[in-house]
Amino acid sequence: MTGSKGIDRGAEDMISGRWNRSRTRRTGEGESPLKVAWPAVVGKEQPTRTRRVAMVGPSADMAKLAGVAAVERVLLDEWRVSRYALDHVATHEDAGPGRRLAVALRAGRALFGGFLARSIDLLHLHFVSRGSFWRKSGIVLLARLFGVPVVGHLHPCDFQGFYEGLGPLRRAYVRMVLNSFDRIIVLTDEWRNWLVRLYRRSEPVILPDPVAVPAMVRRERQGPPVLLTYGRFGANKGTYDILRAIPTVLERFPDAQFWIGGDSEVDARVREMIKDESWAGRVRLIGWVSGTEKEAALVAAHAFLMPAHGNGLPMAVLEAMAWGVPVVATPVRGLTSAVVDGETGLVVPVGDSQALAGAIVRLLKDPDRAETLGMAGRQMIAERHEAGLILERLEVVYDEVAG
Repeated sequence: MTGSKGIDRGAEDMISGRWNRSRTRRTGEGESPLKVAWPAVVGKEQPTRTRRVAMVGPSADMAKLAGVAAVERVLLDEWRVSRYALDHVATHEDAGPGRRLAVALRAGRALFGGFLARSIDLLHLHFVSRGSFWRKSGIVLLARLFGVPVVGHLHPCDFQGFYEGLGPLRRAYVRMVLNSFDRIIVLTDEWRNWLVRLYRRSEPVILPDPVAVPAMVRRERQGPPVLLTYGRFGANKGTYDILRAIPTVLERFPDAQFWIGGDSEVDARVREMIKDESWAGRVRLIGWVSGTEKEAALVAAHAFLMPAHGNGLPMAVLEAMAWGVPVVATPVRGLTSAVVDGETGLVVPVGDSQALAGAIVRLLKDPDRAETLGMAGRQMIAERHEAGLILERLEVVYDEVAG
């Protein structure tokens, strides 16, 4: 594999808010994901042909950067391994029932045709719990029927609670499907230690989510402080705890701004909750952000807020840390692997809006400490989550499974 991208890049890249990437060619919206002409492989040590990997998961249309789709986007954008060609196959899309059914049928048709034509050498399947697992389980079993090796990529989303809430027969089916994977990728030691109870075929592989780490220079904070949060939000991610913390923060920093990014449903709820508040003008709903809009928000942010109630390590937190933004989070499984209180961020109790407000105030009162926490978080991301490093490890998994 080519060398991974480091973080020591020119400051001029940061000034423009962009950095160069050479992207692998991917399919268009209406194209069959298994009919792309890939460049010929050269070099004596390369295999005789490029191996085709069908990466299966939700739509990688990054109009909405969140969850599994955000991980897929990084893998697709940063892929540099000429021996493996990634073809993305979307099995789900945020749309109405008719559109979701059409996307699922199209994916099934493309995968079945690929298995039948022997044009898929390996399946890399992203899944979470509930509907995602049930949809993907049939694909796993179909791949096994055709002898196609399968790598499962488990993104927590309360998979443990999902499994433990099932009856005996469904639990047995889940175990059978899990043990049909040649390898299963998990994000943390905690998830590996839990999964080994169910998955006996091989040792689960720990592979943190990848993040593109941008070039960065020290930023002078000017103008009102900005407290940023974005992603798939709601009560489970602490959105409403943030709203309850706002009055206390404004007592000390009356010009502070709270930028909240999310879907239209979150926007509507937030607007309804704050419409009669005197401080409603301090809240800015930025919708779904991506590309240069997201970069601008991260550059402006004085802190990133993720007071989550449920397990998981959102990509938004990793992105904020990669940009050197100090994070205020809660001690839930997943977040604790990245945000260490007093080292790479600040940690507050779940559901405690006053503690959240206090942490925000401490960061705004002490910009030097905030900068130190942000840079420590950035260093941790560069060492554990930098996209080049993660892709090198994923290549090893592919080699083990594909032989």
